[in-house]
Amino acid sequence: MHNKNLGSTWKNFAYELRSFFNEWVNGVKADSFEKLSDLIITDQIKRKVSQEIKDHFIDKWSKMNSPDDLVEKLDDYNTLRSTLRSKRPRKEWHYDKQDSLKDDSAFTTNGNKKLYGITHNERGQPKCFNCSKFGHISKDCL
Repeated sequence: MHNKNLGSTWKNFAYELRSFFNEWVNGVKADSFEKLSDLIITDQIKRKVSQEIKDHFIDKWSKMNSPDDLVEKLDDYNTLRSTLRSKRPRKEWHYDKQDSLKDDSAFTTNGNKKLYGITHNERGQPKCFNCSKFGHISKDCL
């Protein structure tokens, strides 16, 4: 997409757009209204496609200039993907919060566990931020 330069007039901007458009039409050999409309429609469809699909068709992407051919390939791709997903067995998994906390470095420091921002020792005793002793927290510090 071409943008207007800050110091440029709108008339110059329109001229630039027209020049770029004419170069593009000549470059893609759109010598009829039907070919031009196909290219514009195809371009609009391509802009809505996910990156995953673009990557799948990477070798053919620039050559896909017919909206009918493009949508046929996109529909076939979606049908194939949904068929493969439905045939794939679902993985069974179990989430154990305690195990995930043990492995999370944000919750452990030097063998001391941190839960809700409070450091605990192996016995589960909280550590006081005031005196750095275990067994109480700073609001209960003597």
